[in-house]
Amino acid sequence: MKRMSRRGLVSASCLCLLLIVGVVLALGERPSASGSVYTPTQLLSTSVVIPMYNGTVVRLRGVLTCIGSGIAAVCVLTDPNASSATTAVLKIGLGTPNPLLSSLRRLPLVGTLVPPSPDHPVTAKVATYIVRRRTCPSPRALCEGLPGWVLESGGE
Repeated sequence: MKRMSRRGLVSASCLCLLLIVGVVLALGERPSASGSVYTPTQLLSTSVVIPMYNGTVVRLRGVLTCIGSGIAAVCVLTDPNASSATTAVLKIGLGTPNPLLSSLRRLPLVGTLVPPSPDHPVTAKVATYIVRRRTCPSPRALCEGLPGWVLESGGE
């Protein structure tokens, strides 16, 4: 059996890397929320009329700060210019993980190319997020203590 040359090995590695990046970009689904972009203060104020039924999808701009990771993470979204004492803080839950993106994120070189996702969002800088109002089953007690909003995108 013939051994692969160093040049052929490098070419095959580059081809595999390009294939993986293409798959990541193709699978990095981005949910859409049409309409305006709000801040957490606008969302929680009564001056802006936003339908607040379960499943409502809204675009929010702010700074996300998370403590912990995975299902136990506690995240809050604040206004981009959070200098005022009247700035609202919105508690947000992380979205459902994409298994393929999560596994690719663990690879040394490819992990840096994987786009943000609802379970690994952009944090500590201003970004625009798509969030969904949490749907709650019939006994409301099941949702007590959970954030009212869940990330649908990792931030842009």
